[in-house]
Amino acid sequence: MKNTLCLFVSIGFLSLIGCGDLPQKNPSQPAKELLTGTSDDVAPEREEQSVYPKPMVPVMPVDNTFAWSNDQRFNYPGTFAITAPPTNTVRTPGEWENKQALLLAWTGNFADVVAGIIRSAKVTTDVTVAYDSNQSLNDFKYQMQSRGVSINGVTTIQLPVQTLWMRDYGPMTVEQNGKMGFVDVRYYPGRLYDDAFPALLAQKWDINNFRMPVDFEGGNFVSDGAGTCYASTVLLSATAEMSGASEGQVRTYFKRYLGCEQLVILQPLYGEGTGHIDMFAKLANKNTMVLGQYRKSQSDSRRGTIDAVNADILDNNAAVLNNVTLMDGSSLNVVRMPMPANSDNNFRTYVNSQFINGVNLIPVYSNDDRFQDEALAIWQQVMPNWQHVDIDATELITWAGAIHCILMEVGEGTRAKFQSTPETICNDFDCAPNMTSSTAPSQPSQPDPEPEPEPEDNSNNNNSSTTTSCPSGETADCNGNCAPTNWLADGYCDDGAYSHNGTAINFSCEEFSYDRGDCQPAGQSCASNEMLDCRNQCAPKAWLGDGYCDAGNYVYEATGQAIYLNCSAFQNDGGDC
Repeated sequence: MKNTLCLFVSIGFLSLIGCGDLPQKNPSQPAKELLTGTSDDVAPEREEQSVYPKPMVPVMPVDNTFAWSNDQRFNYPGTFAITAPPTNTVRTPGEWENKQALLLAWTGNFADVVAGIIRSAKVTTDVTVAYDSNQSLNDFKYQMQSRGVSINGVTTIQLPVQTLWMRDYGPMTVEQNGKMGFVDVRYYPGRLYDDAFPALLAQKWDINNFRMPVDFEGGNFVSDGAGTCYASTVLLSATAEMSGASEGQVRTYFKRYLGCEQLVILQPLYGEGTGHIDMFAKLANKNTMVLGQYRKSQSDSRRGTIDAVNADILDNNAAVLNNVTLMDGSSLNVVRMPMPANSDNNFRTYVNSQFINGVNLIPVYSNDDRFQDEALAIWQQVMPNWQHVDIDATELITWAGAIHCILMEVGEGTRAKFQSTPETICNDFDCAPNMTSSTAPSQPSQPDPEPEPEPEDNSNNNNSSTTTSCPSGETADCNGNCAPTNWLADGYCDDGAYSHNGTAINFSCEEFSYDRGDCQPAGQSCASNEMLDCRNQCAPKAWLGDGYCDAGNYVYEATGQAIYLNCSAFQNDGGDC
């Protein structure tokens, strides 16, 4: 039997799986019925929301309406097409720096949490609340009033929002010459309006918006404001799967769009659905990283393996961080923060806090407060001049996120364009453009650029005009040669040993998970009844297409590893995902 890591939540009349399984409103409607105007519209418009409050978890839903094949963003290049990066070097401020606003989306959920945030944050910054209908605005006012929270001084702005996970889809602020702009990354295809939010807000504020060719969420990004940035490996795997970009390309994108001279990659928590760095690590200042810590003795017998594995993962991350040299030659001080036991599939964390102008909003949990006093003391130690406010996130964490996940800070720069509107470089939304890592020639004082990544063979990616077009029933292999799709996982290792139409066919590469398990990479060996999954871990062949979606939410007892078959190489677990 499979060991599930998914969580089940019941909220009023709604029930949901923590891995995410709720469809959007009227998902079967074509784009032109959901969005008005022509395909060149700068911003899609949306009818008022009829389902309220909005039930949506941050992890990518497995419902077919969220499949990339149904991606409607291709119809709106004016909003979603990838743009050129900033012409000259920009800086992404650290979260502890002064900010002009705190963004959140009101979706009718977690009114107590939102009230606590506004009560504490509005005394030190503007809180800007996005809402998408008169119904939701009226409800927001009522819910705050009923909790004794005045919204005087709170800014409200009507923009279409589908979920409350502002950290993940909201704009990332960059600065240049005292002016601010946005960097906008690719969000989930089924959350069209959330993904459009940065572009729509930039249009309202008349500032630059740079659309970056990477697939990830803001919860998986940390900047020290001085050229060093941090993310988890999920950034690389997601972007590679969706657009075919190499690690070298991703690092170049982070340098050109966000000013990240170096990008430090850490391992995500095992079994935690988002894979986001903000669930376990946070910079208190440029030289101080607060990093989660599991104690192997703290776990109960049911979930002890999960915490033990994550204890090792976080210890390994600590070793990586201790060896980081920052751009000014200094090093990091790693301070460990206790992590509550994962006994009920909820990854409680004290690291997922929000900084805003001298206030630190810290999630706490009424059903597990064993380490709360210790955690608050650590925050006081590393940020002695800040006000530390605890906010009850007991219910919120069951949705796979905490305080940081629902907020996004806006940098201090002037709301004005610092360059002309960036040109579109890829009308195809899922492109992976090659570009040099250096900045414009007008920036001679910048450090020497990284070597430009080698051009890649993109013939097998759905992201360029050179995409191989194969007949129905055939798929472009690792080398771009068309081959019968049913050769995948047919029991034969197609590593060039067999030919189709006189051409040797090769499905033995990571993109196809080594012929969906028929082949094995050098140095790796699985049992005869096993295959390599999307992450090259041994998995039972019988799990493919068995009616369960294997997207990291089930553990293979023989190896203790979460199994991932939800990728294109396995046709999303044979249709189970």
